[in-house]
Amino acid sequence: MFKWLICLSIIGACCNALPHIDDKNKEWPEFVCPGFGYWPGGICSIEFYECVQDMFGDWIAHHFNCGVGTVYDPSIMNCNHPGNVPECNDPKPTEEPPTTTEQPPKPTEAPIEPTDAPTPKPTTTESGNVTLPASVNCQHEGLNENPHQDCSSVYFDCQLSSNGHHWEETILHCDSGMVFNPRVGTCDLVDDTEGCGEVYCKKEGLNPDIGSPRDCGLYFHCSWSSWWGTWIITSCHCSHDLAFDPMLDVCTWAESVPGCHPSKAMQPTQQKDVCNAGLKI
Repeated sequence: MFKWLICLSIIGACCNALPHIDDKNKEWPEFVCPGFGYWPGGICSIEFYECVQDMFGDWIAHHFNCGVGTVYDPSIMNCNHPGNVPECNDPKPTEEPPTTTEQPPKPTEAPIEPTDAPTPKPTTTESGNVTLPASVNCQHEGLNENPHQDCSSVYFDCQLSSNGHHWEETILHCDSGMVFNPRVGTCDLVDDTEGCGEVYCKKEGLNPDIGSPRDCGLYFHCSWSSWWGTWIITSCHCSHDLAFDPMLDVCTWAESVPGCHPSKAMQPTQQKDVCNAGLKI
């Protein structure tokens, strides 16, 4: 009997040493995934998330905490000492005092009587006295481009809360083959969005889509313009439900391209001559 008590004591001690996982919904607010990979939970935060997609395309955010005395460093995608993380060392913006001072009224002038008119609330602007709350995704009110990835199909609708202390963020996605164009403030063709050539063009000729997840029926023709010093990019589509094979530079059966499956999407019937991936049947 004494031996059984010793064994039960040892098992109990081991069970108490196991990590305890609390209900995520009770402990942490919902995190909106901007895309695949690791993302900070906030400015100079010990929290970070790994974002993946399930088989249905829904985003899943796995929550992690850095060790004691460290915070998440987005530049190295790992935990680091706060002194080595730029976000932790930036001075916090403060409200600037007014530059003008009121002069006392002259003896011949009657003092100004206070009025009952309501005092207007200060507007929250980037350049005014009242600073915007810190955010991982929002730089201003309205539609914001994805700050974590250039030429991204993900963008954010950012609105200040009624008290101006935090952001209310909504993640949005452009249609397939389109990205958020900050110049026009809406989704636009990759061809017409400045800077997308540097992101999508890895070589002269045909290049696959790099979206998350990838659109297998979409590919791009890239041509370097020495005159303009930039890439000229043209969106192309495989016909029917075929997929672009970046190894062979052809449109072929989706089942033969790793990670692709038939989309059954309606594609344009006429394309530019540079969209010459052809068919392998």
